[in-house]
Amino acid sequence: MKILLASSSSGSAGGGEFFLLYLARGLIDLGHETGLWCSEHERMDGLAKRFAALGEVVRSPYPNTYDRRSRSLGAAFDRACSKRLAEEWRSWHPDFVHLNKQNLEDGLELLGAARQLGGIPAAATVHITQSAFFLGAEFARLRDAVARWKLRRSNLPLVAVSDRRREELSAWAGREALRIYNGVPVATTTDEADRAAARARLGLDPQAPLVVTVGRLVAQKEPHLFVQTVAQWRRDLPSLQAVWVGDGDLRQVFDAEAGATGAGEGIRCVGWQDQVGDWLRAADVYLHTARFEGLPLALLEAMAHGLPCVVRDDILAEAEPLRGCPGLVSLDQAAEGFAWLADAGQRSAAGAAARRLQQEMFSVEAMAREYAALYRRGIGSNHPDSPRFQPATTA
Repeated sequence: MKILLASSSSGSAGGGEFFLLYLARGLIDLGHETGLWCSEHERMDGLAKRFAALGEVVRSPYPNTYDRRSRSLGAAFDRACSKRLAEEWRSWHPDFVHLNKQNLEDGLELLGAARQLGGIPAAATVHITQSAFFLGAEFARLRDAVARWKLRRSNLPLVAVSDRRREELSAWAGREALRIYNGVPVATTTDEADRAAARARLGLDPQAPLVVTVGRLVAQKEPHLFVQTVAQWRRDLPSLQAVWVGDGDLRQVFDAEAGATGAGEGIRCVGWQDQVGDWLRAADVYLHTARFEGLPLALLEAMAHGLPCVVRDDILAEAEPLRGCPGLVSLDQAAEGFAWLADAGQRSAAGAAARRLQQEMFSVEAMAREYAALYRRGIGSNHPDSPRFQPATTA
């Protein structure tokens, strides 16, 4: 199959963009051809450059929803844009077009374009289903109403990335959404030699306990909670080091709050890194403080590296398998996370459990196989807007 992955083009550093890279790799391994369609905006240069090693990249003068002054209200009714996008997609001659939406309201023109593809089937993955009202956005109720109307009108098969997101997406769309878990590559097992080598490359203390997180420094990720939690742990374990790998609008706030704890360099942000894997290999515990997510790839990658993970209750509730894994605990059980830092035996056992779960439930191969099955069903029924299209619900 020839699959065109169409990005709503919100950026190159988020989980939704790495989702496209991982999915493309998985599809290629299954023998399929992939291409990427995205905005020509410079913020998409990173994704386009990385994807070029996997398939053709088609750039478009497409304005992301949040580039528009009227946000989704303008995007939803931009018929000329939708028509142009459909023409761009058809010119690539795909067998299937897979839309990738970060949230409910972005990329509404993409939904409109999918309706104009003729005999080419399409589907859309929606990563975050929290409403504009939940996020405290301006004109939230009107924006939510428009997003709901477009989702229901599209009649495309919709895919959520977790069990909880599937429930919300189904309610928004007025029809049953599918659930396909996000997947990440299986990492090689990290032993003590690998850990020591990673720490040497990063210039880290070879012995000090290390807590790591990876993500954007934005309000959604609640970096202040990361600082507070580590500062609490440091009272009993002063040698503890903590690193935030990433950057964003709250960088200065993070640095100021970390400095106010008196930890010095004990709590620091190192910005975006090319080799995130080294930080995960060097770490002892992964601390994920985001207030809400879809199914975060950064967390799955930490699990793949055999790290025990401390996360918010809301994240554990995203997917049923996460709740029963002894390698993940709620932030409300932070004392258990602290115990992992102090006890190498407990830490190793918990990390191994997290790694097993990632391999069994959240691999790139499993994700790609489920999406490939969805594509085959769509192609077989000729067009997803046809009443003959009957997507099977993933339990």
